[in-house]
Amino acid sequence: MTKNTASQSRTDTGGKGCEGAYRNLAVQFEKVWREAVRTTARGMSKQSHFRYRDSMTGFLHFCAEKFHLEKLANVRSKHLQAYVDYRRQMGISEKTLKNDLAAVRYFHQFTRSRNELPDNRALGIAKTPPGGKDRAWTDEECRLMLERAVGLNRQDVVLAIKLARLAGLRIHECARLTVGHLEDALQEEEVTIKGKGGRVRQVPVSPELRTDPCRGQRR
Repeated sequence: MTKNTASQSRTDTGGKGCEGAYRNLAVQFEKVWREAVRTTARGMSKQSHFRYRDSMTGFLHFCAEKFHLEKLANVRSKHLQAYVDYRRQMGISEKTLKNDLAAVRYFHQFTRSRNELPDNRALGIAKTPPGGKDRAWTDEECRLMLERAVGLNRQDVVLAIKLARLAGLRIHECARLTVGHLEDALQEEEVTIKGKGGRVRQVPVSPELRTDPCRGQRR
């Protein structure tokens, strides 16, 4: 959601009387924003941070006007469900809704709230319709990139490509992993990944991942 659509997402339920509530939430959000950026600077692009910020701005306006919410950490299921219903009335697509909710969940983890937010299924979010562009690399593209990385003596890039390919990780997820994470994964036979929107998942360590990732390329 862009800055323009964020400002347009204000409801007509509160009017000017809710500006104080919004400003209060905005001050709290600035602290959360700074911590989120500082904590995930290496794992998320600056563009993603600001895109999530725009989405969160629209959500905060809604919560201030609809619920007179005073504390950011008090966001809970009812706020997300009401926001989903409201955005649907505006004709917003399910894909955009998913992006907005991902932003809310991402920043929610930095509020130290005890409230657990519902997932998309619980909120009745439909699956994104098929037809999107497949951006996954082909086997040939992967092979050529590995050869290029080896030729440049960039073993870090080789590792990232193989992790992404064999474990289904995004680039920023690979960048977040440390040697300690991988050593623990070999012991526990799974690796903990914090992905888009702050979601955490467990990825099993396959036999291919257990082999030395710097050995010769698979043909």
